[in-house]
Amino acid sequence: MGISENARGPAQVVIVWCTRRAITADARYTDTGEVRHLRAGIRWLGLARLLALGRHPAGVSVLTNLSTLALERFRHSGRQRDLDRAVRHGEAALRALPEEHADRAAVLSNLAAALETRFEWASSADGVADLDRAVSMGRDALLTLPADHAGRAGYLSNLGTSLQTRFLHTGRPADLHEAITLGQTAVAVASAAAPTRAMLWSNLSNALRLRYEYTGHPEDIDDAIRAADEATHCGQESAPVRVAYLVNSAAAHRIRFDHTGLPDDLDRAVQRYLAALEATRGRPSARCAVLTGLGGALTARFELHGDRDDIDEAVRVSRQGLMCLPDGDPGLGTAASTLATALRVRHLSTGSEPDLADAVDAGRTAVHAVSADQPDRMTYLANLAHALHDWFSLTGDLSVLEEALGCLRAAVASASAGHPLQIRHQGSLAAVLQTRFEHTGRAADLDEALAVLTAAVPAGLELLRDQSGAARNPPLQRDRPGHAANVAEALTTRYRLTGDLADLDQAIAHARFAVESASVHRPDQTAFRSSLAGILQARFQRRGDVHDIDEAIEHARAALAATPTRHTQLTGRQSALSLALEARFERTGRPADLDEAVDLARRAVEASPEGRPGRPGLLSNLSVALLARAQLTGDPVDLSEAVAAARSALTGTRPGHPDHPMYASNLANALRTAHDRLGRPDELDTAIDLLQEAVRTSPLEHLDRATLLSNLAAALQDRHGQTALEADRVAGTTCWREAAETATAPAWVRLRAANEWATWAWQSVDPATATTGNLKAVSLLSELAWHGLDRATQEEHLGAWTGLASQAAAGAIAASRPDTAIEALEQGRGVLWSQLLQQTDPLTRLTEAHPDLASCLRNVRDRLNRPRTGGATLHQPGRTRR
Repeated sequence: MGISENARGPAQVVIVWCTRRAITADARYTDTGEVRHLRAGIRWLGLARLLALGRHPAGVSVLTNLSTLALERFRHSGRQRDLDRAVRHGEAALRALPEEHADRAAVLSNLAAALETRFEWASSADGVADLDRAVSMGRDALLTLPADHAGRAGYLSNLGTSLQTRFLHTGRPADLHEAITLGQTAVAVASAAAPTRAMLWSNLSNALRLRYEYTGHPEDIDDAIRAADEATHCGQESAPVRVAYLVNSAAAHRIRFDHTGLPDDLDRAVQRYLAALEATRGRPSARCAVLTGLGGALTARFELHGDRDDIDEAVRVSRQGLMCLPDGDPGLGTAASTLATALRVRHLSTGSEPDLADAVDAGRTAVHAVSADQPDRMTYLANLAHALHDWFSLTGDLSVLEEALGCLRAAVASASAGHPLQIRHQGSLAAVLQTRFEHTGRAADLDEALAVLTAAVPAGLELLRDQSGAARNPPLQRDRPGHAANVAEALTTRYRLTGDLADLDQAIAHARFAVESASVHRPDQTAFRSSLAGILQARFQRRGDVHDIDEAIEHARAALAATPTRHTQLTGRQSALSLALEARFERTGRPADLDEAVDLARRAVEASPEGRPGRPGLLSNLSVALLARAQLTGDPVDLSEAVAAARSALTGTRPGHPDHPMYASNLANALRTAHDRLGRPDELDTAIDLLQEAVRTSPLEHLDRATLLSNLAAALQDRHGQTALEADRVAGTTCWREAAETATAPAWVRLRAANEWATWAWQSVDPATATTGNLKAVSLLSELAWHGLDRATQEEHLGAWTGLASQAAAGAIAASRPDTAIEALEQGRGVLWSQLLQQTDPLTRLTEAHPDLASCLRNVRDRLNRPRTGGATLHQPGRTRR
């Protein structure tokens, strides 16, 4: 109810005059947004109230109007006493009003608005009583109205708004469905010329948008956008009200973009926020929410296109939006969290430590600005956790990681079952648990991460459907691709812990599901393809199946092609494709792959400024590609650049970082080659020192430890050839043996180590040790060519080790161990028989008649034939292994 001078009977001239002055002041406030006019209106009504003393017939009107203006002043000032006065005056007006009074509906509705606002401001769950009273009063107001009342549409819409608020607090779907029904009825009964028509459309849009977030029905968000556009096109509203409608329209377009990835929606959201910002000129109090919304939309657009101007503007306007809010304002949490996100995203792009520090501070401000039961708090907690996770990556401070875990545990605990954000927060919690595992080695963290992910979604990759066949729980379905990607990462991490290929196969299945089920318009699909490429490459490095590396390159190339030029992930995806191409070159020897790998790795480094997180990894990957090409062509320029890049990668990484041993090994390899090719005598000693340190600082059962040991053994072997130091021979032999016996390492790494172990032992006239090494090498042939590989790959692997069993048998005979010679020959013959039997695979004919059944049986056979491995490892995904 607005300002009224209706005294309902004889009234003193002064009361009427004061009321008229209050009306004028309120109109000026509406036009200008200057709070002094609002204060003047409240003073005039206060004087009128004193004159009426609660007995004059005009007293009810004056109290109701005072309640309305006190509530409006609260929205401007955020002072609790204004809100309490609004409720108190409204309650006094209701008590003084007869049951059958014509204005009773208006008084009830105004009091409901004040109670609902006090609930939103409440610092504890006790405020829910205010919300229930607001809903009850909204219903009572409707019951007192005649069916043909001209303002009925407004009352319907107001009750719908209260129900929306209660839904956000309780999650009861009935409240939200009723709110939408009331909103649709309100729009239907309102006349075309009704001054509140725009408000009705806007409230309906909000309810539809909210239901879309919880149910995922596409028609809801489409209807929400149409309703929001109707509100902005009505043309009857004042400038301040138009701002709210433009903001609602922008929010609807932003939400549709978040779920579909259509860039046009994001551009429309930005345009509407800018139009709303223009409409707030001269009204600073109305700008805060607009600035916050614009900052969020610009941040999202930067993540989509990588335009640096967008993220700089996002930080600027988000900071402005936060600074213009007083302490305790209900919008403080959203504004601070939006700024935190913008700062974090800019940090990820530029490597700015001050940005990340400010992001953490803003995130903490957001969390502390709201009570524990506020629905948005879980989002603020998750955003803070992301910034803390990045801060840990920068500093290695485990207390920061513990704080991040605490935030995410609280976010997951506060999300009710079926909440659209629950699965997302569970995925984030699992990711941070994996990070702690990778830095502490606590296997319990990895187990908990997988348990969290398993609990989030029922088992299986199929879409959930109800009895009618329709998709069930659409919000869960929308996040299912991202959840599958999280599961794939967790399984890949566990594979690096245990070496169990079953985990790697499951990881690929989940990663494929993420790619195939994500909309082609979603930016996430590009990230999913990049992740799948990395996991396929990991399996190639373990099994050597060229089909895996070919597919990995296909996905990595597609992900890179879909990444905008200035996107924050561009350099990482360039480097990832470079790694895959270099890995294929090592297998196939195609120079074109190596040239492209060098070019991509160089472009990635050049686009990554000094100090940017991840730059050492890019430098190390460039070093690997350059070194491979230098070894192929003998180009000294490539070799010198490889050494420089590897050295920069190592010096840019703190000791104790999980990648430090790998970078040290890469530099050592480059120095060894420089020693061999360029005759630099000191480089070999430096390389050995680096490799010894890398082995010493890597966990005993690290997945790459066998490679580190092999590199150290080769370097010691080189120096022994020059100096004949017995210590080098003994240490080198020990390294080869340890590498061969590392169960989590790829079969080809272990086989090569076992063969070198035997070879060096023969050279040292140690036939017993040589025989043990030879027998170990022969035992690895079956794992090298296991039945899960296609026949051509198996033959290629075995062809590289022709005569190994005969060589082992000859050595055993020379060592006077004929039983061992027979054992070696039998193992070699067993591998050949296995190949022969597979050549006449009965599944070939079954495939022609029943391909699905044949595929099922083949999978069972492959699982039974898969070699079993064990051990523990710590490794960062997506990095070079040399």
